[in-house]
Amino acid sequence: MSNNIFFSVIIPVFNAEKYLKQCIESVINQSFNNFEIILIDDGSTDGSGDICDYYSEKEKKIQVFHNSNHGAGYSRNYGIKKCSGKYILFLDSDDYINNDLLAICFREIVSKKSSIVVFGFDNIDENENEIARYIPNVEKDIYYEKDIKELLIPKMIYVDKKEDSINMWFNRMCVIEKKLIDNLKWEFESEKKVLSEDMCSMIELFWNANSISLIFKNLYHYRFNPNSITKKYNDNNLSLCKNMYYYLKEKKYINRNQDLICRVEKNFLSYIIYIIKNISKSNNLRKDKIKDIKMISNDPLVMNLINKNKKEFDITKKIFFDLIRMKKYYLILFVAKIKK
Repeated sequence: MSNNIFFSVIIPVFNAEKYLKQCIESVINQSFNNFEIILIDDGSTDGSGDICDYYSEKEKKIQVFHNSNHGAGYSRNYGIKKCSGKYILFLDSDDYINNDLLAICFREIVSKKSSIVVFGFDNIDENENEIARYIPNVEKDIYYEKDIKELLIPKMIYVDKKEDSINMWFNRMCVIEKKLIDNLKWEFESEKKVLSEDMCSMIELFWNANSISLIFKNLYHYRFNPNSITKKYNDNNLSLCKNMYYYLKEKKYINRNQDLICRVEKNFLSYIIYIIKNISKSNNLRKDKIKDIKMISNDPLVMNLINKNKKEFDITKKIFFDLIRMKKYYLILFVAKIKK
């Protein structure tokens, strides 16, 4: 591959044969032509690997690597090592992008010398019906170091009840300068180790970016998966949630900033409520649901942060936290079922 490649699109692939062609073709059909595609087959057991090979034979811009299953985080890191572009886009294999995404980002980068370009996205169902749309809700179209740290990152960790959402999260709906990644020796965190691996991973890049520019358009289509690890309960979710908390808390730029510490704590507690709601929706027996809720309610970290932040939440969350503090396990399950 040429050293003059501008964009590398890294696509981790695992059992995605239903949507993979649409994903790859959304990149192939870009109006901007200076890009490469890095397909990382993460041990797929369906026809995904064959689809990858088909497109690599058809398109010179595509490289394929077949690995055993390690997870999406590992695959993205593998792709970083293999790519040649000046900027990187991480694309999930069941998602797709507008055919002008790279062209729009290229113009933004050339005109503003941005380290990171963030754009809008929507959630779609399996039939491509739009469920929700998120366009950056900020005042300026570019932010520099001080404002990134003081205005953007706090609200990207957690939005307080008195604040308006900026519709920006640490996720893959952005392009990132590879030089920034290389200088930090940065790697994507594994979803097998922490909950919300996007935030845990990318906060480092955002914190160290010289500039972040915003595009107020919907360019990325994220296929909403109700069975993803953050939307479906499993026995490991509490552990992953606690790992997320400690991962963020140990960052020097967070543990020296009281506002960011508070936001990390509130983010953790919001995930705890989310996990409890997923327990209530699970197909587990009622006695097993109560057992899982009891384990969460008796966790020392959960209790400590509830007691510390109990006055900081709206009435719905306060109800949850009061019930947890009082060990009202059946009521917790009941409220979790009726509250959205």
